[in-house]
Amino acid sequence: MRVGIIGGGLAGLSLGLALADIPNLSVCLFEKKSQPNESGDYLSQYDARSIALASGSLECFESMGVWADLSKFATPITQINIHRAGSWGRSKINAVEESVPALGHVIEAPRLAQALVAKLQKKSSVTLNWNARITSVSPKQDGYAIFSSISGRAEQGDHLDLLVIADGLASQGCERLGIERRLTDYGQQALVCNLDLAEPLQGIATEYFTANGVIALLPLNEGATEFVHRAALVWVTNHQGRRLASMQTHAFISELENFMSNRFKFKQLGKRVLYPLQGSHVEELVRANLMVMGSAAVGLHPVAAQGFNLALRDVCAIRDMLSTHCLNDCKSIEFSTLAQYAVARQQDHARVRQFIHCLLKTYAGASSSVPESIQSLSLLLFDLIPGLKQSLAQFAMGARRSSPNVQRVRS
Repeated sequence: MRVGIIGGGLAGLSLGLALADIPNLSVCLFEKKSQPNESGDYLSQYDARSIALASGSLECFESMGVWADLSKFATPITQINIHRAGSWGRSKINAVEESVPALGHVIEAPRLAQALVAKLQKKSSVTLNWNARITSVSPKQDGYAIFSSISGRAEQGDHLDLLVIADGLASQGCERLGIERRLTDYGQQALVCNLDLAEPLQGIATEYFTANGVIALLPLNEGATEFVHRAALVWVTNHQGRRLASMQTHAFISELENFMSNRFKFKQLGKRVLYPLQGSHVEELVRANLMVMGSAAVGLHPVAAQGFNLALRDVCAIRDMLSTHCLNDCKSIEFSTLAQYAVARQQDHARVRQFIHCLLKTYAGASSSVPESIQSLSLLLFDLIPGLKQSLAQFAMGARRSSPNVQRVRS
């Protein structure tokens, strides 16, 4: 079976590696950008973006044989402190209380990308096409025909038994095939940057819900020699993004410290990058011989750091489905099998989207419809009501009941 993946970002690379060792299956990946830079300067740069990995995602990477390469660059999160800024509402989730070594880990995206590429380059069943310009994609009776130009060379054609679209939020693959996306404008912007603190976070992540949005501070590279007390900041704000991005460094740090009740003292500030926030999802996760996964399928608000973790659950579900399918050396996959996959994944997607919607409606600034006193009380109740905080912790760690392997249904 020949599987094509459009999109060589973190989701597409992860899927390629997850499928690489399935017997009777080969992978052809197409990415429009160049191969991730291998230079040490790129990988250790101060402003590298970061990703929060849930515990369930670590299990996925362990099954691919790549976590050993990633773990030395990943910072464990041992506690999450949740505050309602300017009020008495607060709660915390602790790894010891949850009987786990860590609630999750934070890792720089370039480190993750390079580790995945390094593993993939050793897999004879995987072909990586960088600088790929796809000129046409068309469905056939038994798969898809795709034509592309790689690094400016002459156009070539490939026949794929299964095509997976994994090219991100602004998916050109979905647009090319007429797969409609439903969009949600959150009316917010996310400012992200890295910064240094006077004291280390010691594995504690902090999330502040404010009248103007959400602030998340994640431990990063703790113990690394070059950036000992570095942290990753995500500041989600309602209509204040441009002002925050253009402020003088000292003024920005002062406002940030004030919003976080002066619990932290910040020193060096990295490059600030501003992103508009928009949610999205597609109605069609599958067609005959076609799948959509990752943020191409569902784009999430960053308030719960669930986007890439949800994509990895897509990866594991596709791997399990195709592992079963390829046991009999089959090529064409039946639509009923894909439909089963779609039902299971849509339920998970909807569950996460609903959780994020509730967080935003309850706590997140102008999006909130709940009085501040009730918001503060609800955070206190997380600690007081048996099982409530544990449920939230399990959700954050991605420790949901695993989906069973999707079995082939014969017509």
